[in-house]
Amino acid sequence: MGDRIRKAREAMSMTIPELAKRISMTDSYVAGIENGTIPPTDGIVFNVAKILGVTVAYLKGNEPLRHGSGISTSVSVHTESAHCPNCERLQRQIDLLMEEGIAKTRTIENLSKKK
Repeated sequence: MGDRIRKAREAMSMTIPELAKRISMTDSYVAGIENGTIPPTDGIVFNVAKILGVTVAYLKGNEPLRHGSGISTSVSVHTESAHCPNCERLQRQIDLLMEEGIAKTRTIENLSKKK
């Protein structure tokens, strides 16, 4: 599992300290998971999968990586007012981030195939 976490993290251009901060753990804990010396709890695996945009099944080696795995492809923006001048700009930014996520997912797939 650690190798898959590392590949997904690197494909997201995320460092160990960044991932550690996002899951509220230490750098050494994340490094231990990636090196296979620390078994993560199910909760940690779920959070890591969510942050890295992959499925738990992928991290556990139960399925191949699929385009968009774990990434929501539709986002609803709810506002109190009927008109939101920034909503279109926000949606464009979300769409760009989704495209980046799909491209990074493809990178992970290519790395997995090489192994």
